[in-house]
Amino acid sequence: MKELIKVSPFRKDIRKTEPHKHNSYFEIIYLSQGSGTHTIDYTQFPIIPPTVFFVRKEQVHHWDIDSVPEGYVLLLKKGFVDRSLDRSLKRILSQVSALSCLHLEQNNSISILFQLLIDEKDFSVTEGILKALLAKIISIPASFPVNKHKTNNTILLFRELLNETDDLKNNVAYYAGQLNTTPQNLNAICR
Repeated sequence: MKELIKVSPFRKDIRKTEPHKHNSYFEIIYLSQGSGTHTIDYTQFPIIPPTVFFVRKEQVHHWDIDSVPEGYVLLLKKGFVDRSLDRSLKRILSQVSALSCLHLEQNNSISILFQLLIDEKDFSVTEGILKALLAKIISIPASFPVNKHKTNNTILLFRELLNETDDLKNNVAYYAGQLNTTPQNLNAICR
């Protein structure tokens, strides 16, 4: 199970990184302390703790952190989702994978749930804690959901692109390039 999900404290020495992507997992980063920015697919998000970032595989991201970060990182491989029989967990994962960033109100239970995930070895229990964590994240009244507006703009721009011409291309990468995003991000937004 450890190869399907990995949870660890956010490394305090990570401050500035080069743009990079992860090809094999979905990443959830929770920061309870820190300041600076996190850029995901050319969109810069301010770090205003407590903040949760969601990075889908193939998305390009990088950090520019000004102060000591505190929080957790959760890496989730597709195999975990494939193995899970919990439809509700899969639905919540689908919801959060459409997001990039949420600024939350203070809530100590999120840190506790991350810590429980670090220590847990049983798959069924891990499934339950992960479901509780994600449900908690999306149920806490957020100061402001950061990227829904961008998603709506991308969909509107995509529709305009499709309506502009009779010469439609059967190529996601072409339209993603026109919209300054990745093919994976365009697919996720359209879903």
